[in-house]
Amino acid sequence: MSTDQVEALGEQGVTRIVVSATSTEPAEQRDQLSAFAQRFALAPASA
Repeated sequence: MSTDQVEALGEQGVTRIVVSATSTEPAEQRDQLSAFAQRFALAPASA
């Protein structure tokens, strides 16, 4: 999901987005979701 897509959703009043990882491995899922959170400043870089 791009920053532009998230901004467009926000402009439409969206306050929540459900996302999921594409990997089946738990460690990779954590990495993917952590990267998403960091990209949109939803979590500190050390989380």
